Amino acid sequence: METRLFFHVDDGEEGWQLKGYLKSKRVSVSLLRRIKREGLLLLNGERATVHQRVAKGDRVEILFPDPPLPIVPPEPIPLSVLLEDEDLLLINKPAGIAVHPTYNYSSGTLANGISYYWEKKGEMRPVRLVHRLDKETSGILIVAKHAYAQYFLSEGYRQGEYRKWYDLFVHGLLAEEEGFIELPIGLAQGSIIKRTILAEGPPARTKFRVRRRYPKWNVTWVEAELFSGKTHQIRVHFSHLGHPLLGDDLYGGEKRWMKRQALHASRVHFLHPRTLKAIQMESPWPEDLLRLKGFLENEENEARDFSKR
Repeated sequence: METRLFFHVDDGEEGWQLKGYLKSKRVSVSLLRRIKREGLLLLNGERATVHQRVAKGDRVEILFPDPPLPIVPPEPIPLSVLLEDEDLLLINKPAGIAVHPTYNYSSGTLANGISYYWEKKGEMRPVRLVHRLDKETSGILIVAKHAYAQYFLSEGYRQGEYRKWYDLFVHGLLAEEEGFIELPIGLAQGSIIKRTILAEGPPARTKFRVRRRYPKWNVTWVEAELFSGKTHQIRVHFSHLGHPLLGDDLYGGEKRWMKRQALHASRVHFLHPRTLKAIQMESPWPEDLLRLKGFLENEENEARDFSKR
């Protein structure tokens, strides 16, 4: 597969060298090297070098092949596609499926299904995940179709343009209506999976807002926004506060409510890498979370092992 991108030089950009101009459009240094080595750089339809200067109204075009990265073996795994175009694929991930092959899950992952989906369309692409979700977390997953889109959104996240929100249910009644959790996270001693609050770990920041409290059940529905993407970040942060997620027995949650952690990636907002238009996408809640919410809001229900319903 190959990717072709177009840019038009605007006010304030004239006089720049193409190298600097393309960097301002989030074309990475490694991608510039690939374009120079394998691709094509055109200025107003003529071959150009990265040292040429641009003028207002110029048309800049780059064409580059996808590198020969390993392609995940295709498997016929159903996908729920929320949005697809020539640059991006947004999927509504179900709980219970790993995102990509690992030592424990060598096949049957969402990435295997994406490879199969693209193969059926005649597209042979590596699966470029813009972010990841835990196996038992449901919700929106963004996949880039080429290196530029992946880098563009990664930079957008760093600059605060790409935002993502989660819905979750936690044990206990949060005292504050909203706030920030800013605690560093690292690998727990003696574990290759579990994370913990670690003073020397990388910083992690979570913003939260209470959506509703359920005093009868001692449960709170929370919306959280991530400002960093550490493994298990939401789960670790709320567990540390004494409010583990329902169903998350790794971090102190009870399984009687859910068979998995009550966590759903509900909403994303980002600038599209080609059009620069703002995109906001929401993911429908899965059946288990809808049943949980309905149960909590029915005052006539009696306490019991909800996960066996």
